[in-house]
Amino acid sequence: MVEVACQCLLERMAFAGVQNAYVVLGARKWDIPQYLAVRNFGLNIAYLVTGDTGGPPFTLDVAYPFVRDSIVVSGFPDIIFQPEDSFTLVLERQAQTGADAALGILPANDPETADLVAVSEDGMLQGVQLHPGSTDLRRTWILAAWNPSFTDFMHLYLRSPAVAASQNLSMTSVIGAAVDEGLNIQCVELPGGRYVDIGTPDAWASPPSFLKRL
Repeated sequence: MVEVACQCLLERMAFAGVQNAYVVLGARKWDIPQYLAVRNFGLNIAYLVTGDTGGPPFTLDVAYPFVRDSIVVSGFPDIIFQPEDSFTLVLERQAQTGADAALGILPANDPETADLVAVSEDGMLQGVQLHPGSTDLRRTWILAAWNPSFTDFMHLYLRSPAVAASQNLSMTSVIGAAVDEGLNIQCVELPGGRYVDIGTPDAWASPPSFLKRL
């Protein structure tokens, strides 16, 4: 059966009790709503259309008028991951700590080329490294939950003169900037967690065994 790449992400959100999902599309991606129209996973799905942006944070910010007062969950549509209750765990950590945001983290498949996180013993994010090459860090993040304080921070940060003209800005860069500004970002280990980026040729050439079972 043919599936769109974002199916795993939406299924994991629905498992956590998420009710409303906003899918931000490029102008020529109408095959996605055609597919999801008959497979809504119990979610109320709305579509927002945008042109080219300066990276994923700008794309996410398209939904700002609709989510600014809500708890937001977010992930990468081309990453398939376990465990099934990943978003539940991250939402619980954010709620229990009152953090501005919480990240779901797990061992990086390739630390030298991944976006890595430095985490304190009590689970607070201390900093990030993007594609560091040689590093002692070994964990990456694959999903997040945040409250309106982080949504507002990102919205304003993206409009600062030094950032607004960016190209290929990553969410990890925004998260790192939030830490620098003193926002409380918590991390939760995803027990038994594994992931694969299906947007890479290697994933299709030799998919891991857990991907075949999903």
